[in-house]
Amino acid sequence: MVGMMHTRNGYNSYDTACGIEVPEFSCTVGMHNLATLYIHRTRNAPQSAKLTSLNRFRGQSNTNRYILFNSFLDHNRNSLTSFTADQGFSDCSSFEIHRFTSNGYLKLAEYRSRRECDGMFHEPTDCPLIYPVT
Repeated sequence: MVGMMHTRNGYNSYDTACGIEVPEFSCTVGMHNLATLYIHRTRNAPQSAKLTSLNRFRGQSNTNRYILFNSFLDHNRNSLTSFTADQGFSDCSSFEIHRFTSNGYLKLAEYRSRRECDGMFHEPTDCPLIYPVT
């Protein structure tokens, strides 16, 4: 299970099993989406912290290996959940779930996407399931 520790250093840090910390750093990059980077580090270890690389698959709209948009820790799923809103009223968007592995890395568990904009509001969680293929 992942625990959450709020710090006063301008970032949040998630504690995973086996002494792994995953600090979260957010920065704004647009009107509708907040980009977030995650760092992987072993507590009390001499080696450097590393940017957490995310699993991406061919055809995924966000192909950056290090950024999640509008992400939040979902305690019920023990995962990081994120979504994008391609326009202000979320008529085309994506939704993804990344679960923490036992060694503190993130693994893609679910990806949903609606690429065709129709001018009507849709919840990102209602987008068609792309991954895993059913």
